[in-house]
Amino acid sequence: MHPEDPMSRYLPKILWLLLCLGLPVLPNCLTAAEAIPVRNIGHGLLVAPVYLNGQGPFQFVLDTGTNTTLLTPALAVRLGLIAQGHDELQTLTGPARVSLYRLETVAVGSHLLRGLPALAQPLGALQSLDPHIDGILGLGFLAHFSFGLDYAHRTLLLDDSGQPLILQGGTIVPARLEDERLLVTVASPASPERSWTLALDSGIANVFLFADPHSKASAPSSGTDNCSPAASEDSPRLGTPHTCSPYAATVRVATNHSETLAESVILPSLLVGTLRLRNVRVVVLPPPNSAADVAGDGLLPACLFRSVVYDQASGTLVLNPDM
Repeated sequence: MHPEDPMSRYLPKILWLLLCLGLPVLPNCLTAAEAIPVRNIGHGLLVAPVYLNGQGPFQFVLDTGTNTTLLTPALAVRLGLIAQGHDELQTLTGPARVSLYRLETVAVGSHLLRGLPALAQPLGALQSLDPHIDGILGLGFLAHFSFGLDYAHRTLLLDDSGQPLILQGGTIVPARLEDERLLVTVASPASPERSWTLALDSGIANVFLFADPHSKASAPSSGTDNCSPAASEDSPRLGTPHTCSPYAATVRVATNHSETLAESVILPSLLVGTLRLRNVRVVVLPPPNSAADVAGDGLLPACLFRSVVYDQASGTLVLNPDM
């Protein structure tokens, strides 16, 4: 179906009417949201069909940790886009200077936005997973809607009704949009403040924390409650016999811009609302260049959950609802 077909906007309402009348409808269709099939690549990355300026579909990775739309330079040329200038793109491994464009339309399913900015950058890391990847669709698009990422059924849900979503089950977690990032608070005894504020990020597979530039306050603190069994048995002891190294391994962090080495640890548990995650690997990155480069203390992977839904009307996340 063409993304600008006006009849496509009535389809979610028709499905909702069928549901209210008790008539057969698609399995697990619990809201008036439009369900868009997606596919996955790599470790928990979802890829959706996206139309740009009425052309497509193009293959875009859904990334709630990115606040803009990214496209490959080749796609910018194919669309005949003219650069509006340059911008600095912040990545996990540092800033990158990129070309800035303005898109006439961006459409996913029947949902269309006009005049969105887009940045062009080579996406070699993603294209090594799938050479057909054309870009990244970030929160700059998704945050205009209530949306859901259903990893179990490989589905993207979009809803622009402005009404609270109707869902069954799941863990409700308060969330807030700040600096175009979707922030949630997680609890952990490894944090000196007993909690971290993390941005929901569907473009990563591990929890990331940003190290404090003056101390290791934002990194998991040492102590037997915070160390994985592997770290307790194999890592050098620090301080007293009851403490161990907070780091269990050195890992390589790669983005489409560059790569760096970082240290990591496995936390026995991390509490997101009332949902307790067990044996969570946390990667500790160097501090950002400035406070403006990042909101919160780090990043929370969406793929840790079976599904995540952001309800725009209530400003909440629902983790693992039945969809």
